Amino acid sequence: MKKTEIAMIILIASASAIITFFAVNSLLGGKIKQKAKIEETKSIDRELAQPTKRIFNAKSINPTVEVYVKDQGDDGGPSDNVDQ
Repeated sequence: MKKTEIAMIILIASASAIITFFAVNSLLGGKIKQKAKIEETKSIDRELAQPTKRIFNAKSINPTVEVYVKDQGDDGGPSDNVDQ
């Protein structure tokens, strides 16, 4: 290849890169220069909050205890002759 052909290839490649850059930049847009508002968070205390008495009290239901309804039969519940 001659030097002029190599120079022409470099010139065409550079021109296409520049044209592509401006075309993509116009289609997708440049950087958006807008400010965003961000809320500041409160600092985390090392103290634990006391649980509410409405939910955690002596009369509340214990979800880990199995509850049997009358006559559950053979599915692992109490049998039919259980005193009530």
